[in-house]
Amino acid sequence: MGCRITEERLKELVWYDPDTGIFTWKAKRPHCRPGSLCGNPVGIKGYMAVMLDYKRYYFHQLAMLYMTGVFPSSDVDHVDRDVTNNRWSNLRLATRSENCQNKVVRPISKMGYVGIERRKSSGRYTATIKTKGKKKWLGTYDTPEQAQAAYIAAKAKYHPRATVVAGNGTAIRSE
Repeated sequence: MGCRITEERLKELVWYDPDTGIFTWKAKRPHCRPGSLCGNPVGIKGYMAVMLDYKRYYFHQLAMLYMTGVFPSSDVDHVDRDVTNNRWSNLRLATRSENCQNKVVRPISKMGYVGIERRKSSGRYTATIKTKGKKKWLGTYDTPEQAQAAYIAAKAKYHPRATVVAGNGTAIRSE
């Protein structure tokens, strides 16, 4: 994978504000003054990144290095699922499986809930969750809120540390 930047070199080049998640230039760079913001959104997902010593680094990884002194060997998860929010309080180390368990309700979801479906035959709501590669039945409920509560409870049991973000942007922690 090549050489990674060290904590010492990172701190020579930039400042990181853990309260805001913002990186600013410490050293004078071509087209940049000390104190100016560094980095840009990358790709369609918008992760923030910066070029340092001819290599691209993502802000969430640099924040881990800056704060802990160790470049992360696992995923760095954005707790609130906002990939532009690189505040220290919003970042955590996670396994790939834990990071993939965070769910966002797609904007096209008619109900605005994760893990539930409405049964046309009865008009009731079913809740299911996938764990260890298999779909697990959680029950049938009269309201979508009841089905969602069952899903969140199962999420806490089967996928601790996961975040579910509803269609209205509300983040629900499963722990």
